[in-house]
Amino acid sequence: MFRQNITHLQTSFFDIESQLSESKRKKIRESEEYSFYQMIFQKIKEEDFAVLYSKNGSRPNSAVNVMVSAIILAYRKGWTIKEMLEQIDFNLLTRTALGLNKMDDTAFCEATFFNFQNRLL
Repeated sequence: MFRQNITHLQTSFFDIESQLSESKRKKIRESEEYSFYQMIFQKIKEEDFAVLYSKNGSRPNSAVNVMVSAIILAYRKGWTIKEMLEQIDFNLLTRTALGLNKMDDTAFCEATFFNFQNRLL
């Protein structure tokens, strides 16, 4: 079942930026990853990928814009899948690029990512 991701649009008291000093927030906003978030991540039309998912009631999909952005980012950075997953888990700038605003936001599991990639082919 296809569901659009809007969580990156909702601010929270517990988001990453609210935990940082103003100088670190400024560095994030001036980073290449924040530009990636604005120019790539936010422009992905998730509804274009709805055909990859069942119309029957089933488990909702992981955020398509996060997975597509992760593929692009991994390719740009030359990361393996394992390196990409590690960057997503522990790198604040990578999480910013993927619209993961809270430290406990989970992007997707490895199996979900591989299944998504296979559907794209």
